[in-house]
Amino acid sequence: MTVAANQPYLFPYLGYFQLIAGADLFVIADSLQFTKETWMIRNKLLIQGHPKLVTSSVIDKKHIAPINCKYYRDNLLSNWLNYLKFDYANAPYTENVIDLITETLKNGERNVAIVNELLIKAICNFIGVETPMLRLSELRVKSDEKVKRVIEITKLCGGDSFINLPGGRTLYDKNIFAREGIELQFLEPSLPPYRQQRTREFHPGLSILDLLCNISPSEILDMVKSARFS
Repeated sequence: MTVAANQPYLFPYLGYFQLIAGADLFVIADSLQFTKETWMIRNKLLIQGHPKLVTSSVIDKKHIAPINCKYYRDNLLSNWLNYLKFDYANAPYTENVIDLITETLKNGERNVAIVNELLIKAICNFIGVETPMLRLSELRVKSDEKVKRVIEITKLCGGDSFINLPGGRTLYDKNIFAREGIELQFLEPSLPPYRQQRTREFHPGLSILDLLCNISPSEILDMVKSARFS
């Protein structure tokens, strides 16, 4: 059983979905601390041919609280949708993406963790990623220390292997995990070029929305499956 876990990011990049697809179970870390300078509420789109950070506004961003205790303002995705309508107007799948977003959030949910989770699951379903998910808040994790917490999560989920995004290489030691009977692996993202709007230069690592607007779900799924772990 291979387990992966990460905070619920807002429209994360391709590598995030490669991480999900590489696991037998994905844990949405909804109860970790919210930080405002984070991918939890922002990501990059190609605006007028250049990568630009797009951020959704959160109520009381300075207040210390878990992600699942934070709330978007009422117009949580209006700026995203406007950019899609204008800067991605000529992309072949933009209309489908806008429909996917609006249908996913038609119930009016504003909780940051839940909104991001709903969008991640909707995108996974759209491109064909079938990895089951659960929330960290559903597990009785006792440790607050990063390494111990990841090991505990893996064991509680019945896992003997844990995979992490590449940034975790500076945080986690494979030998420590091995002593606990867990194989630690890291994602090696595969970010192949694809057609983008209003640019001659390819810009990797943008929000998954850039991919969703420009190429078909089956092509994206092939990219998702092309990642390696080491």
